[in-house]
Amino acid sequence: MKINLIVGAVLLSTAMCVKAEDPPILEGWALVSSSNLIFEYAKKGSGELVKGTRSMLVQYVPSSSNPNQSVMFSKMTITDRECKNGYGVIKFYDLSGQFAYKADYVKGGGSISAAAADILCIVDFTK
Repeated sequence: MKINLIVGAVLLSTAMCVKAEDPPILEGWALVSSSNLIFEYAKKGSGELVKGTRSMLVQYVPSSSNPNQSVMFSKMTITDRECKNGYGVIKFYDLSGQFAYKADYVKGGGSISAAAADILCIVDFTK
């Protein structure tokens, strides 16, 4: 009886496991962060530091569980001062340079935008 219960428990737990969706591999882009709805990528080589503001191109790709959304591109920025402070505001611009929206930033925060900003804040642009 004990063996049947153990086997049943193992089978039930295996049947209840859900595999997370693998992110798509995009040439020229690096996966930065993801949620169950979206994958966030940074364009390789797009990062820059100009007059104390760090920026890079990002792409948001919807997961298969979010089929009604389309791919979105933007340029994200954060200042050196906010990086050093560990908190501040991330600003997003459309590719024509128009301000689109902002997101709060706290170093190590749980949002996908904060994860991207964490990476942008550690890039050494002096090399």
